[in-house]
Amino acid sequence: MGKSYSPVVADLYMGHWEADLELLAANCGGRVHAFCRYADDYLVLFEGSDDILSTWVNQLNSKDSSINVTTDLEVNRQLPYLDICITRRDDKFCTKVYRKSCNTNQVPAFSSYTETRYLRAAIRSDCTRAIRYCSSMRDRQQELDFIRQKFHHHGYPRSFIDSAIQKTRTDLRLKARALPAPPSANSHPAPVRVSVPFAGPLFYQLKREASKIGIQLVSKPSVTIGSLLCSKAKHHLPKLQQSNVIYRIECSCQVDGDPMVYIGETDHKMEMDDFIKAKTSSHVTKNVQECRWTK
Repeated sequence: MGKSYSPVVADLYMGHWEADLELLAANCGGRVHAFCRYADDYLVLFEGSDDILSTWVNQLNSKDSSINVTTDLEVNRQLPYLDICITRRDDKFCTKVYRKSCNTNQVPAFSSYTETRYLRAAIRSDCTRAIRYCSSMRDRQQELDFIRQKFHHHGYPRSFIDSAIQKTRTDLRLKARALPAPPSANSHPAPVRVSVPFAGPLFYQLKREASKIGIQLVSKPSVTIGSLLCSKAKHHLPKLQQSNVIYRIECSCQVDGDPMVYIGETDHKMEMDDFIKAKTSSHVTKNVQECRWTK
């Protein structure tokens, strides 16, 4: 956990774990027509009775004691998968946006102390999801109407919402056709971007003046949760009292004229007394009292 290669290793193992899913289903009397996985969520198209499905799941749970498989079956021909609702209609599958029952539909208020582009991005992200997830025009229109009502409820002007939705539609249409964005009539060289703290209306005035000389201002929050919780004034433990460290010891002994170096890892505190007790049996630390160590 926490290593940069952890997702890759987990994905490799899960590829090995799922290699015989179809064979186990066939041995139970069922059939897996298709399956896909995102992280730890599987979507399986399974043919068989509930008893056969239960037997198949029990066999999957017996493969590795650290992996527990649970199932959610479709209800009324509908099954949510991540944030997509999949519906069986005759001989095809239809999709639309899925929201959990605990969803509160909270968005930043239009009167909040936030730059306009972030407010517009909130609308565009919901609109992009609606266009991509809804497979029918009726569901897509219902979702866009819901987005209009949700943002208007939080103080967004109708014109602001419709403009963001129309811009999203245009961008997705151009992207689907693999066409570049239409060139601007007033083309200028790429501006120099400068990040400054957001200061309300003053930021927009400064942004307009900076654009006249080819500088594009980008806002950033003046105070963040990270800056409050991870302050530089936070107390830090001395090196000898830290745990979960990788240490390196340079010994005075030599082998074939080259100095010996010992590198290790410990979960305990790096205290010299414990360090000497743990390493005195090693031939590379016979003169450990004269060694120097660094974190």
